[in-house]
Amino acid sequence: MSGLHQIQLRYDALEDRALLRVTTTERSEFRFSVTRRYARLLWSALNGAAARGGPAAAQPAPAARKAVLAFEHEAAVSKADFATRFQDQGLSTPLGTAPLLLARIKCAPIDDARVLLGMHPREGQGIEVRLDRTLLHSLMKLLTEAARAGEWDLDMRMEMPQPGGGVN
Repeated sequence: MSGLHQIQLRYDALEDRALLRVTTTERSEFRFSVTRRYARLLWSALNGAAARGGPAAAQPAPAARKAVLAFEHEAAVSKADFATRFQDQGLSTPLGTAPLLLARIKCAPIDDARVLLGMHPREGQGIEVRLDRTLLHSLMKLLTEAARAGEWDLDMRMEMPQPGGGVN
């Protein structure tokens, strides 16, 4: 896939799902439905990726890692652009116009600054996106807001992952 242009994640009360829309620099849009279950898995993957990379991972004490992670999250979110209107005119939809129901997730480090996030339906094609630290934390913020709007009662606190934990 080409480079990311915009990401939108909004709760849909009628469907009791969140609609994830991803656009690329090549003017393609990918649409996915995110259930409460998938939101929990996605949060776990993103939170783990945030905690394992970047400055928090270098801290020796758990309390220091948690504090640095929270600071990094706030700093990254403050750099992100949440004000620009989602641009959805003239886009192609390679996977169709109907949102695909997400079922599988993979999150793997590329390096200390980036992760590869794969989001796929049970069968068929999904997407894989490269997230830098700002995009990673921005997606976490969008996910938190969608879960809050849906009153999904998910624990979306920034936490350090347990040893050996992870999502594939």
